[in-house]
Amino acid sequence: MLKFLIVLLLVSTIYCKSWKLCSSTEKDILTIKTVSIVPEPIQKGKNVTITFDGTLSEEIKDPANIHLEVYMSGIKIFTKDMDMCTAQNDVPCPISAGEHKLSQSFEVPAFVPTGEFTGKIVATNYDKKEIVCIKFDEKIQG
Repeated sequence: MLKFLIVLLLVSTIYCKSWKLCSSTEKDILTIKTVSIVPEPIQKGKNVTITFDGTLSEEIKDPANIHLEVYMSGIKIFTKDMDMCTAQNDVPCPISAGEHKLSQSFEVPAFVPTGEFTGKIVATNYDKKEIVCIKFDEKIQG
């Protein structure tokens, strides 16, 4: 099914159409340097890789959570909660503080409509402290 966003610490080589932090970076555990999405634009029915490059100010411990919301024309069309520590076996928790480069690939279902999407990814640590919150604006082609 949908494997999404390892640990929100990821980096790669391509350009993300539009992303920004939801709030002040002062309170987030993760300071993001780059975000990328490959391919650009995203193609339905094909794999996409999301990559982040950043620095953790403190250790990530289980249970950490990732919450994803996706909207089309202002209507929520998808929501998913995942345990960050078990979503990807090759990056188990705890994740040490410091710099990290990781990426996660998943298949965009073929039934997803073509168009412009907005969304939000919020990651929280075991103690409910925000790791990072990212808003994005992305296009999916058929």
